[in-house]
Formats: sequence, structure tokens, C-alpha cells
Amino acid sequence: MKTAHEGVDAVFLMLPFSGGGNPVEYTSNAIKAAKDAGVKFIVFNVSGQTPDEPTGMPMMDYRIAVEAALQESGIPNMILRPTAYMENLLGPWTLPGIKAKDEVAYPVASHRPLSWVASEDVAKLVVAALERPELAGSVFKVGGPEGLTGERVAESFSNALGRKITYKAISPREFGDIMGRMMGPEAGEATTKAYEMSEAAPLEAMKMDMTDVLDKLPVQLTTLEQWVRSRKELFVSELVKS
Repeated sequence: MKTAHEGVDAVFLMLPFSGGGNPVEYTSNAIKAAKDAGVKFIVFNVSGQTPDEPTGMPMMDYRIAVEAALQESGIPNMILRPTAYMENLLGPWTLPGIKAKDEVAYPVASHRPLSWVASEDVAKLVVAALERPELAGSVFKVGGPEGLTGERVAESFSNALGRKITYKAISPREFGDIMGRMMGPEAGEATTKAYEMSEAAPLEAMKMDMTDVLDKLPVQLTTLEQWVRSRKELFVSELVKS
């Protein structure tokens, strides 16, 4: 792995939201290889919010351990902690309902605002970060430009698709069961617990004010309506297409 880092000034690392294996070990190996090769700067996407203290949930506690390993390495770094990707709304827990029932289903209570962020925007933030090693030591919570309740999510879809869309809050367990069928029971259980914890968090915990971040990492963020509008064909029923 050291060979892959040779001649490299900066490295981007990303911790998957869930999956098998030992992400602490994998990421620590990558950090060590970067250090051995003389890498000067690392930008790290934690793929979510890092808790302040251990939760007993491996999927969350991995983030604490990996961030600690990065700091202990002595390599200058920047950490990005994104909210929820807009691409999550293309999953089998949401997309079929939009196409068949004009309903956006997601495991977030309808009254909770969430700053949905496009994965492409996070990629832009990463590029901007890699170009600014002088910002080493920064930890940014990142999200999209809007804090949207369920009603406003539905409104964004309705405006973009030109038809009435409603929002349905499903339970973390229902969501986890779907994830479990896709990625295995361990991932399903971890996902369920993560969203249950989110439900217990302060009301606006996932609503981000991006003013300070964008002052330092100047990129143009995408609204949910813009994101949906650019992918309209994905949300059309097969019956309509035929």
C-alpha cells in the first residue's frame, strides 16, 4: 500500500457507512501507508456524523476510532462529516414508492429538518479541501443548502416532477429490514440502530448552516429540487413510460 502513495502530496479517504470487515484496521493501514510515503495532507470523509462518545454501536464507534487514528498519525488533515446523501432517495425503500404511489418514504420523522446533500457536492467539497492544505485541523459538518422537513421534501419533488408527491416517515426498523435483505443482517441491524439514535437526537441535529464551510470551501451546492429535476426520468412509473 505504501507504493500506491509514493509521490503523492495529498490523499482522500472515505469510511463506508456500513459493510463487513474491520474498517478501523483498513483505514489505519491506509493512514500508516500514507505516513510512511510522506503524504502531507489527508482529507477524510467519515460518511456521517461522528458521536461525541462511544455508543456501543460499531458502525458509529468506528468513526471515533478512525478519527483518533488519523490525529495520532501526525499527518495534517481535514475531516468532513456529511448528513444524508440525496442518492439515498434512489434506494428500494424510496424509489418504488415515488414511481408507483407518488410517495417519498424515508426513516426520518416528517417534522425533523434534514440538510440533504448531493454526493457530487461532497465530491466538490473534497476537491476544494485537497487544494487547501492550510485548512488542516478543520472538522466540518457538511450538508446541503436547505434544512428540509418531510413536507418540504415532498414539495421539492412535486415542483421538480410536476405532480403531487407526499412524504411518509417509515420506521428505522422497516428501513433496517430492507437494508438487511440487501447487505446482510449485521448491516440491517446497524442501520436500524443508527436511525433510532438519530430520532433521539435534538430536533435540528441534521440541519446544517453551511455559511462558514462555504466561506472556506467555496462550491455551489445543489438544492433537492434541482437534484430531482436533473433526474426526472428515474422517478417516472414504468406504466407511464410504456
